[in-house]
Amino acid sequence: MDAAEHYAYLAAMVDGEGTITLLRHRKYQRATYQYRPRLIVSNTHRGMLEVLRHRHGGSVVENHRLASLKLALLWRVCGFAEIHRLLRACRPYLLIKAQHADLMLEFLMARERARR
Repeated sequence: MDAAEHYAYLAAMVDGEGTITLLRHRKYQRATYQYRPRLIVSNTHRGMLEVLRHRHGGSVVENHRLASLKLALLWRVCGFAEIHRLLRACRPYLLIKAQHADLMLEFLMARERARR
């Protein structure tokens, strides 16, 4: 697979099993919140998620929310720069989550401009 095919595959996984979100976090005893981006794909097949981790970085972790069901795994990317790079690369191939990706890219670019 060439790079474009890898990003098209990633986009398909994000569209079907993924989440593009911001987490609100407040450090202990602080009045303000921090917002942390996340790119997450959930699946029960570890091998498929390990391919994403090997190709695109991030980590694979277990999701213990529903103990009575089959173990769910998460591939997640947490860094601002990494999420920006991945969303820019797979954005042309996103169908369902295209608007989410656009909003996250807008947030990341606004954050970068504010830091200058």
